[in-house]
Amino acid sequence: IYAGAGFDIIHSSYAEYKSTALALTGGIFYQDTTSHFSAGIAIRNLGGQLYAFDDRREPLPLDISAGITKKPEAFPFQLSLTLRHLTDWDLRVFGESGKPTFFNNIMRHVFFGGETYLGDSVALRLGYDHYLHEQAKTGSDFDLAGISIGIGFTVRNITFDFSRNSYSKLGGLTRLSIKTNLL
Repeated sequence: IYAGAGFDIIHSSYAEYKSTALALTGGIFYQDTTSHFSAGIAIRNLGGQLYAFDDRREPLPLDISAGITKKPEAFPFQLSLTLRHLTDWDLRVFGESGKPTFFNNIMRHVFFGGETYLGDSVALRLGYDHYLHEQAKTGSDFDLAGISIGIGFTVRNITFDFSRNSYSKLGGLTRLSIKTNLL
């Protein structure tokens, strides 16, 4: 079992307007390596404003997320399911006037993912975020909005992770991270 917490001081200013807030973020993570199972819960942005723009107070975007990961026996992928925005049931996208259908709204809270290893040093990853898909799709045609792919590989003690998130015809987000242990 692992646990962690963070404390954020958030400050914004625009001309003579200023706002300051305090927030806590924390989580608990459980991992059982023998059964290839892990689970966790995270709370983000628990707090509030100390000083507000023009005395207009706004809530911080509180988010509670929970997830599980399991690698079924004799299956090549480790599967992940994450439930997000658990404090906000009605997840609408910009410009949406009516409520989404019950099933569509449930799916907007869910993120699916999978990871498989090719040997000891290469990992392939695939994910789908339905809420991102609903926000970024550009029409009724099938597109790749909400799909993410990635690859990670380790050379000596350095790990390189490369990922791409699709925002349909709007483009995408590419990330590269490099990590190593310093001690």
